[in-house]
Amino acid sequence: MADNQFVMGSRNRLAEPVLPDIRRPGAGPVAWLLAAAVGRPGVHYGVLLVAVAAALVGSAALLGHAANAPALAAYQRNEPCGAGGSVPPDCRALTAGTVLADRQLLLGVHAVTLSMQGRTAVYYGWAESYYSRTLPERSDAVLVGWHGRAARLVGPGLALEPFEGPPGTAFLLIVVAIGCELVCGLALVLQGVAGRLRGLLLPAAFGPGPRQGVRVPVQLVFLGCLAVALAAGRTGHATIAAPLHALCGAVMAAQFGAAGLGAARALAPAARRGLDALSEERALRLGADVVLAAGLAALCISLAADLVVADLLTLPR
Repeated sequence: MADNQFVMGSRNRLAEPVLPDIRRPGAGPVAWLLAAAVGRPGVHYGVLLVAVAAALVGSAALLGHAANAPALAAYQRNEPCGAGGSVPPDCRALTAGTVLADRQLLLGVHAVTLSMQGRTAVYYGWAESYYSRTLPERSDAVLVGWHGRAARLVGPGLALEPFEGPPGTAFLLIVVAIGCELVCGLALVLQGVAGRLRGLLLPAAFGPGPRQGVRVPVQLVFLGCLAVALAAGRTGHATIAAPLHALCGAVMAAQFGAAGLGAARALAPAARRGLDALSEERALRLGADVVLAAGLAALCISLAADLVVADLLTLPR
């Protein structure tokens, strides 16, 4: 009975609080307590969950940005309706209106209430240029529409691109994607630092199990592909940039995918043993590796797709 309890306790030793008398000699009490705190499974898997969620949201934002790119390119090419024979809907429709109110929200977002043709609408977006803190009451404005979408709002001291229009959507999605990538990267860095700190300050018997997160070879491949992608964008030719961007995205996604498949193969024996085996610490870590690799691979594919679409639409062939 005692032996069984010892075996069960050793399987989940990382889930138990570490006692003060097992601290390594020379490790300060503050550093040791910090290592014990950040090494707990709740913190470990919480950080991984944040990284995976940020990667998935960032992937969706990049795909949305790529899907919106053709509409943005068409909007930027077209002239106002009536100019040069342009006819709706493939032209910019201009509608006169009156600014009833302007509210500045968080992060520089403005909510402008516009009255036009007997109806009132509220448009949200970042102000491109804003010269006064308060717009004059009942000031005139012009709303630029394209294919039924509010693309731009111009008024006294205000140039607003609503989030619903092609330029506003593109800007919003790229900001969300960049923010998610930063959050994902920061979460992975914090996880790596926490693992190293725990491994240095706690006895080897209580150190971390299989290494988690992005390993050094993957980091080197990622940085190399990033350098190639940046150089490809400066070539100025879609026939060169698009294949290189696609190749870089495929290589990075394949690298993460290979890591995820390796973790899945190691997890397979535990899965065959049932739920009890899957609840063990090693199985949980391998499962986290699989999910994290899938999220990072999706992020790489989405980024490559967005870059390829941008190359084909903006660069000469």
